[in-house]
Amino acid sequence: MIVNQIKNWPLYFEGEWAEKVFDFYEQIDESTKDGEYPIIGESLFCKILTYETKTSDWITESHQDYVDIQILLYGEEIINIFPSSSLTVKDLYNKDIDCTFYNLPIQKPLNSLYLTPNIMGVFYPQDAHTTQIAPNDNIQTIRKVVFKVHKKFFK
Repeated sequence: MIVNQIKNWPLYFEGEWAEKVFDFYEQIDESTKDGEYPIIGESLFCKILTYETKTSDWITESHQDYVDIQILLYGEEIINIFPSSSLTVKDLYNKDIDCTFYNLPIQKPLNSLYLTPNIMGVFYPQDAHTTQIAPNDNIQTIRKVVFKVHKKFFK
């Protein structure tokens, strides 16, 4: 897991794929519609999502083939992080959606990320994550971009 200001992305990533991710991010504005956007074929794409946060944990997931780079465009969200090896699988890995779903964890998270605009959260395959948690039970509509980066771009 990586948490840092977006402007610091060159400290963590290099190469054409990374430049394309953050160039695409710079082009997003209020007129950009929710949906899925290809960047480099199936190896790199993003999803722009708008949804309401929730007052309780609802789903915990991890991915095998893609690394998530999550950035809020507006709003605030808590994301709880767990080592995937410490969780009980609820739904086995589904290759079509690159997800393993877990029973709601009973242990405390390894870390909790308070995601706000201009901060990026990066989740690797070992980082199971529970998203959409409302800070201080303050339900709000948030808008987020999730870059799905194939693991082949990483060491």
